[in-house]
Amino acid sequence: MLSENDRIFQNIFENAPIGILHSLPEGRFLRVNSAFANMLGYESPEELVATITNISAQIYVDGDKRSTDMAGILKSNGWYTTKNRYRRKDGTILNIKLTARKVLNLDGTISYFEGFVEDLSDH
Repeated sequence: MLSENDRIFQNIFENAPIGILHSLPEGRFLRVNSAFANMLGYESPEELVATITNISAQIYVDGDKRSTDMAGILKSNGWYTTKNRYRRKDGTILNIKLTARKVLNLDGTISYFEGFVEDLSDH
């Protein structure tokens, strides 16, 4: 059973008006929210997580850009912000702003990356 704090944070994650993602260093999504799944044209967060097995190849229009972003996140002691072009499920291009950081385990190794994604299409 979730605590009250856990329910509050789960509600924020699931209902945020911007995309939220947690991804693994090897290039898979751990979890995403509905806003991010919808941005990319997926019916649900579960569909996106199950379908995308290689973020660099399947989401990034410029696959090498993920390596650049990961290097920036790893060097940063806080949040790293960049603009990218992501590929939607239907193949169309989405211009986004990604703000991300690394989340570490107690031993200092990377647990996952946490990010916020804003759709820049209207800008």
